[in-house]
Amino acid sequence: KVLAPAAGAAVAACLAAIACTPPVSRVVYRAYSDAWPPAQAEKALGILNGLQHFYTVKAALELGVFEALREGPRTAAEVAAETGASTGGTAVLLEALCAMDLLRVDTRSVSKTTPDAPAKQHQPVAVYALGGAARTFFVRESEAFFGGMLAVVAQSQAKLAALAEAVRRGGADPAESHDQSERSGGANDHAFWQDFAASTFEFQRPAARALAAVVVDRSSALSSVESPRVLDVAAGSGVFGFEVARKAPTATVVALDQPGVLPATKLWARRAGVDAQMAYVEGSVFDAPLDADAYDAVLCSHFLHHFNATTNVVVLRKLAAALKPGSGRLFINEFLGPATVDDSESSRDALASLDEFAAAYGASYSPWRLAGPTPFFFDVTMLVSTEQGHVLSIPELDAIFADAGLRRLDVTSNFPMPFSFVTAARVVV
Repeated sequence: KVLAPAAGAAVAACLAAIACTPPVSRVVYRAYSDAWPPAQAEKALGILNGLQHFYTVKAALELGVFEALREGPRTAAEVAAETGASTGGTAVLLEALCAMDLLRVDTRSVSKTTPDAPAKQHQPVAVYALGGAARTFFVRESEAFFGGMLAVVAQSQAKLAALAEAVRRGGADPAESHDQSERSGGANDHAFWQDFAASTFEFQRPAARALAAVVVDRSSALSSVESPRVLDVAAGSGVFGFEVARKAPTATVVALDQPGVLPATKLWARRAGVDAQMAYVEGSVFDAPLDADAYDAVLCSHFLHHFNATTNVVVLRKLAAALKPGSGRLFINEFLGPATVDDSESSRDALASLDEFAAAYGASYSPWRLAGPTPFFFDVTMLVSTEQGHVLSIPELDAIFADAGLRRLDVTSNFPMPFSFVTAARVVV
């Protein structure tokens, strides 16, 4: 009511930009949106329509819409002709993808004649082009292609339908849990992991390259060893070990996983061109024999969040014994819970900035939200998928390390991805 229309448009643009900025700025946006009825309504409707986002992208991937736009802007009719779909249905799908900021829309002037107007007339027609996120994550030829995760996400969404029951129970149905800890002693041998290994190679590759940089370039684990040995626990697709192998060509990477999973691991190793550096151990970390004092580096990626602290102490105690005393390093790749914000100088600086903002503008915030939304939603996934797993915080990890004979050395953020790398070493008495 106060701002002139032009100024109002500028403010709206600024707020849209703020929504995509680091946590301190997001507080400003949230304080504004919580007090603005249209923003409240948009938030509520966005929640109700959340599934439509996933299935809109799923349909576009199944039809090949992103590939049809890979070479440049096209009309709905042109995309429909290439994908074999109806023009009207394609137009609806393309507009929805624009609303999700995955596509950009512009207009093209076309010549058209009709019986009533035989002279050529120029009419604007909508043309659609890939946005940056779509080109990076949803075009199949991209190295960071996310589309392979569709089957995995669909399975998780099916479990979310029973979230209320999981909340009452405090975890997943033992017959359906991914970890199967009640029936298998935590063996983590659910058939889900076969699909996961077959589907997630491209999705995990950016994080794997970032972890390989930590292992090879920024730690001493492999630098002074002529022929290092690396253990990849619950290797899945194997991509985390493969990227270490690429950066350390004299290393041998031992992939440990269930017999039903390793065929996919071996297939990906051949495609990645690192099969000559690979060795394989069948079984789970709970029952497979591991050589003592044998490994320069152990990779444990997205595994610990499936279990409770007692089980994780058992796992890490075994991995600690497999590390070379003194020089061996354990590298954990995990979503980290909100208490992690207190662990670093940068987090303390962010909290101080928020305190200053709150004092000046009377806004409220929770330091727990500095972790970003993903770990919280992933914790919900763990609630419906595992019996006792959850997203760990640094204090929780430190307590588990202490009981397992390990000490934390470092935490490396993998921004903008919502997980971090934790480096630990064996405590040598």
